[in-house]
Amino acid sequence: MTRLFLLLSLTILAGAESHATQASVQSTDSRIEYRKNQYSYDANFGTNSAAARSITRTIQNAGEENIDFIRIVTYVTPTSSEENDLALAEKRAVDTKWLIAEKFPKLQGRVIYETRRSSREGDVSIVSVCLKNEMERKTFTLSSNPSIPSQRQASRKRTVRSLPLDITSTTGDMFKDVRTDNPDVYALEAHLDYKVNEYTFDPNYMSNRAVLRALDRAIDEVGIDNIDSVLVVSTASPEGTVEHNLFLAEKRAIDSKWFILSQYPELRDRISHEGRGESWEGLRQLVESDRNITNSTRYQLLDIIGNNYVDANTKKALLRKIPNDPMVGNVYQYVLKNHFPSLRGTTMLSFYLKPQQAEPAYQEVVIVPVETPEVKEEPVVVEQVAPIEEPVEVKPKAKETFFALKTNLLYDAVTMVNAEIEVPIGKRFSIMVEDVFPWWEFQKNKYALQNWEIGVETRFWFKKWGYDDRKLLGFFVGPYGMSGKGDIQWDKDLCYQATYLSAGLSGGFVIPLGKKKHWGNMEFSLSAGWLRANYQHYQPAADYSVLIRDPYNAGQVTYFGPTKLKVSLVIPINFATKRAAKYAETHSDKK
Repeated sequence: MTRLFLLLSLTILAGAESHATQASVQSTDSRIEYRKNQYSYDANFGTNSAAARSITRTIQNAGEENIDFIRIVTYVTPTSSEENDLALAEKRAVDTKWLIAEKFPKLQGRVIYETRRSSREGDVSIVSVCLKNEMERKTFTLSSNPSIPSQRQASRKRTVRSLPLDITSTTGDMFKDVRTDNPDVYALEAHLDYKVNEYTFDPNYMSNRAVLRALDRAIDEVGIDNIDSVLVVSTASPEGTVEHNLFLAEKRAIDSKWFILSQYPELRDRISHEGRGESWEGLRQLVESDRNITNSTRYQLLDIIGNNYVDANTKKALLRKIPNDPMVGNVYQYVLKNHFPSLRGTTMLSFYLKPQQAEPAYQEVVIVPVETPEVKEEPVVVEQVAPIEEPVEVKPKAKETFFALKTNLLYDAVTMVNAEIEVPIGKRFSIMVEDVFPWWEFQKNKYALQNWEIGVETRFWFKKWGYDDRKLLGFFVGPYGMSGKGDIQWDKDLCYQATYLSAGLSGGFVIPLGKKKHWGNMEFSLSAGWLRANYQHYQPAADYSVLIRDPYNAGQVTYFGPTKLKVSLVIPINFATKRAAKYAETHSDKK
């Protein structure tokens, strides 16, 4: 009903505002509010009705053809679980995008979104409608620093008198003056840094603020009209999965492009972006200039990096197998610590300048009129080209452990059949229920082993786990409680019946089985504590047809010490879930 109400409101408002003039259109930011822990739009909550009217009025007055893009930034109030917060924000962003795209389907390809955690903003989606002729980007305003204007009203025209340009005279070493293949074209190159595993630009991170100041001075020096084109290229360090690195690089390239446009809207038709994934070329340059390693190690690294006959995952595996270097020790750890950080989250900005046109010498020219014959124009046939479909992002198929089935192999070895089930709770706790149930006899009461035991154990795990199939691993400790009754008879020498109670503390560790495919675990644990048993001795008749209790051999015993020893086979039961796919996408490997 709420979606239908929104659609009707958008339709009515669209008709009412259809006669507005385009000259009055302004890019605006609207706030869609969400209830706590909810991700479905509610038209009656907060100021959502007014926000819907504002979005509709802006789009209708501007005209869909005049809208460059619609950006949705969804905020969520932080809690103790960052994964849950980001998943909730993602659902809200998709919900807001659906509301807009359903009413204006032509804009679906121009609606973009991102998610953030913020206590100040609360649970809202901020919708920014950006027009082609204005390119207002309030999200990227840098008004806190006067040296970097948040919006340029008009370009300052300058004329380049000579090449090459000495840009370092005004920008220091923030920019490189690079000669391109064309001897008359130069490029200015600089780098912006992104935080590990993030794709939202932070002007205050590392040297970004200084680079932006240098960029402002460089464009003033060159003149924005003399810039031919701008290329934004983003990369990631070659660690983790190739797919996630490509995703990060593409997102960072788009984000950097938006930021440059927010500062210099005049470059809108001259800027492009590219996400290149893992920066193996950057790693090669760092290794070549590294003088802390031996030549032998350098040659091995360069051979692996430049090997085009193997994939990236194989290269990463080969890097780990390089023998220790006498100067730096473990080569992979050295590269990981000293070279990968400079490749993480790097975006290169390349400003290509127009070639200088030489001023022609003055010549007196006599213009003679020439009759131009009439040329008959022939019709031009334009072939229609099918639109190129954009690749659809395929989310990884990931599974999450819901519970585990177990059996104690030591009990099984002596025919004491048993089974356990363990369920993970939260990030560090689990609860386990066990049952021991051997119940057999043969030769008419001559031999018997009958026992029924049930126990409960709560465990605290030292290693925090996530939404994946690697739960219930590592060291654990926790209290247990159990009770049972049993009957054991071996001819006439061992004949006892007993009931018992026990409580204490358990501890142990669990290791995975299988390196490539995680199909099971092995558990090793020891329990110690208090045990109290009531026992009764009995004597079978000569033909074992009757069991006679011995009243003089019965009593109670109390014991403190080890009570259980386990070597258990554990089979995790996993299911594919959306949150497991989201967790695998964001936690494959930190960049």
